[in-house]
Amino acid sequence: MHTQIVATRYFVFIFLALFAATQLPLYWVEYPDILDFPNHLARLHILIHLSESETLQQYYTLRHLKIGTNLAMEVIVPLLAKGMSLMLALKIFASLAMLLVTTGAVALGRVIHGQTSYLLLGVLFFAQNAMFQMGLLNYLFGLGLAFWLLAAWIYTQN
Repeated sequence: MHTQIVATRYFVFIFLALFAATQLPLYWVEYPDILDFPNHLARLHILIHLSESETLQQYYTLRHLKIGTNLAMEVIVPLLAKGMSLMLALKIFASLAMLLVTTGAVALGRVIHGQTSYLLLGVLFFAQNAMFQMGLLNYLFGLGLAFWLLAAWIYTQN
């Protein structure tokens, strides 16, 4: 039992170190090579600063906050942007979405196989996939939550 706890902690350490390595390119450059990143940045800037600018108010109106395609980003990024730049807040959201997807896939693999395997580290090869490069960050956030919920559901069935 004690060796299993040590092995799990070692796996988590290795996973987090490799995950951090996959996220370095995102923070290394000022503007990441994510197709929809400028659009997200502009939309969030308008969302955050609409009440402060008459110019923005002339051209844009806010829709009521409801379940939609960008809900996770529209809630989390403005909260993060209160303490940091909008650019950094959006990058952190991108990393959070990727962390949810990768850890959710690992959790799902662990629940299905009943043990943690180092083969699960292979999910990090697919961390920056086409969905990430296109900027579908809210999709990835939702996919990560779905992985975690599916893993929890399978775990409770056992």
